[in-house]
Amino acid sequence: MPWLVLRAMVVFPSRLCFPLQGVRVRSSLVLLMKGRLVLGDGSWIGHQTMIVVGEAEVRIGSDAAIASRVLIVTGTHEVIIGGDRAAGRGLSNPVVIGNGVWVGANATIPGESEIGECSIVA
Repeated sequence: MPWLVLRAMVVFPSRLCFPLQGVRVRSSLVLLMKGRLVLGDGSWIGHQTMIVVGEAEVRIGSDAAIASRVLIVTGTHEVIIGGDRAAGRGLSNPVVIGNGVWVGANATIPGESEIGECSIVA
């Protein structure tokens, strides 16, 4: 199974198509990346989606559909209970979106998420 692997900080223009079979990325996708984004064949990423990749990896499986305005972010913080603040040391945790998954509009997918094949996220 071919995969597209990206490593950069970019903003994609309208209707950019990747050199893989059927991969489509719509206008105004924003990628803020230090880690890796891996896209499977036939995947779709909708308008105004933002993917923020820290040190960890985001993997989107084949034939996955990511709707408009979805936020996928690997960054989080340790939680401090009983301290002067709630957010502790910064962390970056991977995100895995399985083959055939459908992520609905405006969903947020945080780090440490693993979404099984053919699941629906609303």
